[in-house]
Amino acid sequence: MTPPITHVRAPLYTPQDRVALTAALRPGHGGVHGTEIAALVADITAYTGARYALCVNSGTAALVCGLVAAGVQPGDEVVTAAYGFVAAPMAAALLGATPVFADVRPDTGTIDPEQIAALITERTRAIVPVSVHGIFCDSQVIERIAATTGIAVVWDHCQAIGSEDSDGRPAGTTGTCSAFSLNESKIWQALEGGVLLTPSDEVHRAAALYACFGEERPQLSEGETRAYWSRSLGTNARLPAISAALARSQLQGLDALLRRGRDNWNRLMSRIREIPGVSFLRAPRGCLVSPWQPCVVLDPEAYDWKGSDAEFRDRIVSALRARGLPVDAWQRHALPDQPVFRQDRPRTWYPGAPARPLADLSDAYPVASRLVNRAFSVGVHPYPLHVQPDAVIDQYAEGFREVFNDLDRVLQGPYEPRRPVPSILPEEVRRSGE
Repeated sequence: MTPPITHVRAPLYTPQDRVALTAALRPGHGGVHGTEIAALVADITAYTGARYALCVNSGTAALVCGLVAAGVQPGDEVVTAAYGFVAAPMAAALLGATPVFADVRPDTGTIDPEQIAALITERTRAIVPVSVHGIFCDSQVIERIAATTGIAVVWDHCQAIGSEDSDGRPAGTTGTCSAFSLNESKIWQALEGGVLLTPSDEVHRAAALYACFGEERPQLSEGETRAYWSRSLGTNARLPAISAALARSQLQGLDALLRRGRDNWNRLMSRIREIPGVSFLRAPRGCLVSPWQPCVVLDPEAYDWKGSDAEFRDRIVSALRARGLPVDAWQRHALPDQPVFRQDRPRTWYPGAPARPLADLSDAYPVASRLVNRAFSVGVHPYPLHVQPDAVIDQYAEGFREVFNDLDRVLQGPYEPRRPVPSILPEEVRRSGE
């Protein structure tokens, strides 16, 4: 599907970006102690108000480093949300911990704090709340749970740069630490990369050790040489200088992109909120959203639809896309339904690996399950709302109006469903009793 020419493709690059990238190629700008990494640390801590920053090569790496610094060990449990991207539970599983899923709030799509306390056991080491679609909320409640239990809070803010909680605290300044992504689909991007922010010197030190082979890497003076001495387990999760340079340059325009994204999303919601059966995942009052692929939620019951929720959603998505609008379902399955988490324990694959039996799909996460069947995102990559002109929002509003005015044909006529690739096998989505 090729959107109309009025849709702007992201990411946007400026002449200043090209100057920054060229400068990063000069000797002395790369490496652990190169000027680009140090400058990015200074820039992002100044922007967010965080005390320490660690630059790594992906948002997932930032999550893993954060969990390591929180003391997560094999056999521990990590509580996280049942709706979102797979990186949060995968980060826990990669460390040998067990992801424990909590259902989410129906209005925000973020973890339901009321469920967290009931899931905490003596094995729980960390909570990983996920700020899906840039919605950062309930931090105060989660902090109280953490303070009472002594459990770490590792925020997954990979979609939420520039967001704030209801106390006006920026993402990256609460909890034990916070992970951010610099993937090119994000509002702040460097093609790929990640950042971990924390108020703690010890958390920063532990994360930095893991990100560099378990080595201390002090700045060397005359006559000194690298010891190559690893006192703990670690990997190479370091961010390249070229990515740091691009992240620094892109940070200069971030506030303008956030304003444009918020204005566009608010305008679109105001234009379509009166359509029956249409609602949104939204930040609670007082919170400031970072509008990453914001979410429309449909209610098929408003139209006496007798088919599946997913087909209702997919028919609407198909009709909107036929009008040149870049919309799509973001996640089609709750995270506990992923095959990797339905084995006796999460495992890597290798040639000749034996097939592992999968548990049946769970009905324990009704809100997350409903969202993945009823929700879809607008402004999906590479045509996000934060780079679009006003005319595109007019196109969206008109497209929604046309589709819902022609809903009988949309719901009864032929349509081309979206095809997940690679294919999901029928035996992988079996429910109990089927």
